Amino acid sequence: MIEPGEIRFPSRDRLSVGKWRPIFFRPHPDSPEQFIIGLVAWNGEAAVTLPANATRKLKCLFGESSETVLLAQKAAITSVRDHLNLAGVQSLEEIKFGFSGICLGDERVGEAKDARALATYWLNRISSLHVNTPEVDTVEGDDEPTDGFGARISNDRLPVLVYHAIEKDEPNLADFFSSEIRYRAKRAPKPPPQKIFIGFAGDGLVANFATLRPSRSRVMVDHVKRLMWDLARYRDNEQGLLPSERKFEMVVYRRPVDDPELTLAQDDQLQEMIFDLGEQGAKEDIGVQSRDSVEGIAKFLQRSEMRTMVSRRA
Repeated sequence: MIEPGEIRFPSRDRLSVGKWRPIFFRPHPDSPEQFIIGLVAWNGEAAVTLPANATRKLKCLFGESSETVLLAQKAAITSVRDHLNLAGVQSLEEIKFGFSGICLGDERVGEAKDARALATYWLNRISSLHVNTPEVDTVEGDDEPTDGFGARISNDRLPVLVYHAIEKDEPNLADFFSSEIRYRAKRAPKPPPQKIFIGFAGDGLVANFATLRPSRSRVMVDHVKRLMWDLARYRDNEQGLLPSERKFEMVVYRRPVDDPELTLAQDDQLQEMIFDLGEQGAKEDIGVQSRDSVEGIAKFLQRSEMRTMVSRRA
């Protein structure tokens, strides 16, 4: 039997006052629906940013789009951590998130033994995407699911059309396309999935391709940003200590301006998407090329490789 004098409640003297802010993801701008994908907490000694770890729930909620959401979550956590390292907690409002729909919630006050305990406590209690068990997959790992992302690539016929155009005019350049694109074009034995997807890797140009559509612009832009992210990772892995001599370009197809079915509002939306992608690409030194025909894209690839060939001969 426990005597009354033996009971020990936690001492408030051991707790420190800190502050915390949730990291929200809002999938639809016109809807109040939002999810807490992480949390940043700090006190007078340290600052900690934790991601919500229930990736299986994300896959159930977003299906094929879950890969983009996971990438957006990882990028958001990285952005907050990098900002804390450089500028501290005083200017969190200045963080520019690379993906749409990500924002910080209001600042709140709490008590815990340290910043990590404060972040863990509130993330456990307010995020439906966080499970406090060691068995749950976390977004901290290196492995990333590719099903949703791969499905979006497979549904976009632009890379295959560009491949056929190149193969017809410059068959020597056809081998620069990824094995995935060549498989889709010729129905050869399917290659294993690529962790980093690269559509075209030539001697002077590395490129990915995507079709821009006026509808579902947020999902489309985030998908293209994922392809740009892959270009940046491929470049960083390639160059090591020396800068790469190849150019890295995100090539997008948009409907021609004189298309009779394209409204003025849709044209404005496409221009906005291209501008947004250009700004994002500039941060990573990834170029963004917009063309309104498959032939235009094929010519861009051919000219880039031709310039490289001429410069090497000079």
